[in-house]
Amino acid sequence: MALIDTGTAIGSVSRLLKNVLTNALSTASPTPMVSISRPEPGTSGVVPQGARLNLFLYEVQLDASLRNVPLTPGRQTPLWLVLRYLLTAFDQGGDSDTDGAHDILGLSMQALLGMNESGVLEQLNGNKPLIDNPEPLKVTFDHGTPDLLSRLMQGPDDRYRASVPFQIRPILVATSDPPSSMQLVGVNYLTDTVIGQAGVKNILLPSLGPFIQSVTPPQVQPGDVLTITGTGLGAAQLAVQFGAVQLPVTMQQSGTLQCVVGGVALDPTKISAGSQPVSVAETISGKVLLSNSLSTALIPVVSSVTPVGLQSVSGPNSHVYAAIKLTGKFLGGPNDYVELGLLNSSGVARLVDRVDSSFAAPGDQSAQQVLMLSGEAIPPGIYTAVYRVNGAQSKQAFQIDMA
Repeated sequence: MALIDTGTAIGSVSRLLKNVLTNALSTASPTPMVSISRPEPGTSGVVPQGARLNLFLYEVQLDASLRNVPLTPGRQTPLWLVLRYLLTAFDQGGDSDTDGAHDILGLSMQALLGMNESGVLEQLNGNKPLIDNPEPLKVTFDHGTPDLLSRLMQGPDDRYRASVPFQIRPILVATSDPPSSMQLVGVNYLTDTVIGQAGVKNILLPSLGPFIQSVTPPQVQPGDVLTITGTGLGAAQLAVQFGAVQLPVTMQQSGTLQCVVGGVALDPTKISAGSQPVSVAETISGKVLLSNSLSTALIPVVSSVTPVGLQSVSGPNSHVYAAIKLTGKFLGGPNDYVELGLLNSSGVARLVDRVDSSFAAPGDQSAQQVLMLSGEAIPPGIYTAVYRVNGAQSKQAFQIDMA
């Protein structure tokens, strides 16, 4: 119902009642005509002769119980009306005080009484000004006292006629102006049409976005699965921000996300081994909203460790030194801190953190070479090589022959 249609609500109620009474009296004999007018008899010449039921709207009141009830907060309070009608029946000869007129009057009362239970007032037969009335309409009979009827029957034919008053309420009459307060999204209040997404001007989040509580495991190498727990992780358009790269989600629940630390997204030209901030990224209208951050470590993967150009120090101790080449993944770039530990049975024999400047390290961090100087020479023998990049230590350790 468009609010502008409520301006004809009073007339719509009269037409509705006329239709209901006409249908209810269609099987009566004789079949009375239902008119909306003052209760004038057919003998007066004002209306045609014949059996007739007169419907007279004699009073319009404001519903006191709804006087200060707006349709929505912020809207001007509408008019809630009580319409009071008078039913007067006339027989075939235009008389209202015969048994035939009384039959018509009783049948009309029966029809009105049944309106509350038959659902007519709820269906309203497609009546636009009434079909979406926010309050259910109700028919109630009033006392037809002689004083009331005498006042209503005053006129050129001043006669008392047996009549039945009743009321129907509440009838809404409102302006078509939209409310000044917040309105429902997706509804055009001027035309009373549902426009759906066309009415969405701003996207509001139902929460503050994703929040993460834990990230496991604390260390990952390429190919491992990273599991994130928290709240707000069931939304659409989520990804895992892993350091400088964004990893796609492989498993998603309301409180858990998983991703594989690998694939094309794990670009070694953008990220190196070491501690990485991990957060959940939510894309909204092209913008990225990040959750809080926790950390995990990306550790290098070592495939081989080989001494290159092994040399002996001249002198009685015959200690050795060399450049040591490593292959694998995420072995460090020009801006990363790398260190290679050489261990024997006594502990760390030497820690080498000098990158060999003569070695052309590939951009994909698949190889690296550290350089020992003569002053760092160690006794010949078998050593265990342990490699770290930016403090993240590889899981792999290799034995190398320094003899």
